[in-house]
Amino acid sequence: MMQFIRERSKGLLSFLLMGFISLTFALWGINSYFTGRQDNAVAKVGARNITADEFSRFYQQQYRQVQSLYGDAFRPEMIDEAQFKQKVLDAMVADAALRQHLIQNQMIISDPQLAEAINQLPTFQQEGKFSSESYQQWLKTRGYSSAAFESELRGSMLTEQMRMAVRNSALVTQIDLQEVVRLNDQQRNVAVIAVPLASLTGQVAASDDEVNDFYIKNSQDFQTPDRIRVSYVLIRRDALATQLQPNDAMLRELYAADGKRFSTPERRHVRHILLKDETAAQALAGRLGEAPKKFQDFARELSQDPGSAVKGGDLGWVEPGMLPLSLDQAVYAAKAGEPAGPVKSSEGYHWLLVDAIEAGKQEAFEAVRSKLVEEYQNERLAERWNTLVESVETASFENASSLQPIADLAGLPVKTTSWFSREAGEAPANSPRFRQASFTDDVLKEGLNSDVIKLDEGTIAVLRLEEHQPAQTPPLDQVKAQVKQAFQRARAAEIADQRIKEAEEAVDRGEAPPQIASKIKGNYRELGWIERQGNNNLPPELVEKVFSAPHPKDEQAAHVAVTLPNGDRTLVLVRQVKNGDFKAVDANTVTQIRERVSEMRGEQELAIYLNALKKSMDIKTYPDRL
Repeated sequence: MMQFIRERSKGLLSFLLMGFISLTFALWGINSYFTGRQDNAVAKVGARNITADEFSRFYQQQYRQVQSLYGDAFRPEMIDEAQFKQKVLDAMVADAALRQHLIQNQMIISDPQLAEAINQLPTFQQEGKFSSESYQQWLKTRGYSSAAFESELRGSMLTEQMRMAVRNSALVTQIDLQEVVRLNDQQRNVAVIAVPLASLTGQVAASDDEVNDFYIKNSQDFQTPDRIRVSYVLIRRDALATQLQPNDAMLRELYAADGKRFSTPERRHVRHILLKDETAAQALAGRLGEAPKKFQDFARELSQDPGSAVKGGDLGWVEPGMLPLSLDQAVYAAKAGEPAGPVKSSEGYHWLLVDAIEAGKQEAFEAVRSKLVEEYQNERLAERWNTLVESVETASFENASSLQPIADLAGLPVKTTSWFSREAGEAPANSPRFRQASFTDDVLKEGLNSDVIKLDEGTIAVLRLEEHQPAQTPPLDQVKAQVKQAFQRARAAEIADQRIKEAEEAVDRGEAPPQIASKIKGNYRELGWIERQGNNNLPPELVEKVFSAPHPKDEQAAHVAVTLPNGDRTLVLVRQVKNGDFKAVDANTVTQIRERVSEMRGEQELAIYLNALKKSMDIKTYPDRL
């Protein structure tokens, strides 16, 4: 039911980017929103410079997520790098424009909303609970301060709220739903007249003169392709990690230098009541003193924080530093079960209740040893990798006639590929980037090392020519059987096309399809009623033509010619059309259709909104810096 709608959604790449980008802007990696060197900017959006480093980090995040989505089936050539980069840049520009617009209009995310969001992020949880250790570790490995991250997350939450508000504004009428069902569940009564190509090919006579003439006119079709073998050195970033093995002394030094990361601070479960007016907040003291156990009821009744009020003021588990300073100090000074307040913050006046306390603990060195090793390797891997790539580039340039200095530098052997062409080859020549570099003039004509080839985000290679076999056309006597077969197939296709044309003319004259099929020496078959989906036994090319054909008129079948992947020519006859019946669709399916159509329209309206917003701002992009 939903396939018809999905097929009319945006392309795969746009869909992936929409999902990944909306989920990961919070982890983008911007330390200060209105900063960035202009000379290193890939885009300037109003007062905001998006630097090349920021773009690179975010691009790599998206690239890795696509890799993760496809798993072992992923191949670098599945991504059009230029298009992918442009999509990522467009998304970053749109986010920067939206964020500035919201900030200028004084829209904010409150402190309690921010604290709850950090608490709920799966990245920072262990065994279903917020982990200060995971949070601090994440900040450290990405070079964040907590203030910078929380500022960025606050901005990301703000833009996502606005995005969701626009998406959810899309309206779907009953007429819209009926139209979707009418088309999606439509059935068509179909018959086909087919002319199989294989049966004609064997009947085509081929004289020596015809074969020779066909060979001369189509000699390029019988060329053996350009083939080469190359030597190469392939370097993977992941392999460098095994070379980075710290000893116990180094690990204990790391543990001691940052021991707080391996201690879990005391956690407190907090509820609050937010009031904007100080007098009202002071007046609440008496009621709370008389009935402290009704704190949740008072929160639902009085709190002006809509996010937590419905949950009895629940802010979840908090740790030192998660709340603004005044609230943080009050929470950790409060006694369990006793309301504390009112406490002033930028949001207003808070009454606080600590209703549970969980003591902190310190993890032993041995318990975190493997984590320390991983951190040590990760921290040094990026630096080691960048240094190695630069060294390889230098070595390849300075020793353009040999790969051995590069192999020595990386501690890897020089390997040789099997034969491959410009179009295909076995690994690593199954990569279009590898093949493209292999056929450059520097490699093929000058005999030099290639430039450093970036096969994916963590793999590079350098290659040089080993052996070359230029494209050539073999003599006719070597490929005569192949040429004869190609001639027969080409002639059979012409005959089949002519017979289908005769069949179309006969249908228009009102002749009976079975007799038409017999007259053109084809096959006639009744397919009956077929659906838009669920026809796995029929070629998709045929089904597509069936449902793109016009409706029959005056009991005269509509027809459309189809060439199937195997070369067979087919005339599709659409005799009746039965539209989908909205009344026959169950309520759950209608709900699913409504949600999907609403989602599609919401995305369209969001795109229109963001485009209008971008047009109102001064935006410059520098694609050459990507």
